[in-house]
Amino acid sequence: MTKLETTMQQNKLTTLVLAIKSGDSDAFTELFNLEFRNIKFFAHQYLNNMEQAEDVAQETFLSLWINRTTIADNSNLKALLLTIAKNKSLNVLRSQLNNKKDSLEKSEALLNIKALNSSYIESQIDATALAETIEHAREELSEHIRSSFDLSRLENRTYEEIAKIKGITVKSVEYHISVALKHFRNKLAKFASIGIILHFFQGV
Repeated sequence: MTKLETTMQQNKLTTLVLAIKSGDSDAFTELFNLEFRNIKFFAHQYLNNMEQAEDVAQETFLSLWINRTTIADNSNLKALLLTIAKNKSLNVLRSQLNNKKDSLEKSEALLNIKALNSSYIESQIDATALAETIEHAREELSEHIRSSFDLSRLENRTYEEIAKIKGITVKSVEYHISVALKHFRNKLAKFASIGIILHFFQGV
């Protein structure tokens, strides 16, 4: 995105703030169409469940609309939406933590809770650029490791299920996810300052 395009988008969001505050449903629909996918993507990184991520995204926009009159005129809508989504994702993770039996899954949940509770500066994150960075890093993985990763993160398979599908041991699956984890941490090092832990490199 060029500097001009970025400025135009920021101006558009500023205009939407004032319109939404006044109860303009068309402006709200426009914001929904612009940002829903990014908010769902953000929630999915932590929840690792597309249905839950979609629910969080929908609840995020509903909360914004219900509380629209309290939005400051100079609000960063992206940051505000991310903050709401972060809090709602935290609620989901906390409620699920006690139901997880696998120690690795508990570790993942705790890591994500810790990440979401860190000094996460939403206003400085471009969710779209982050998504592109993650996908590029994923494509760099070897086919064998990427397939284990995809089965775990994109299809929500357990390590035991992945081992049976691929005809390998659970330890091998754990190794694949560990390698992917290190790869993503290296590729996304620039995001370390905001403590973000994405579902593509969870696992230990």
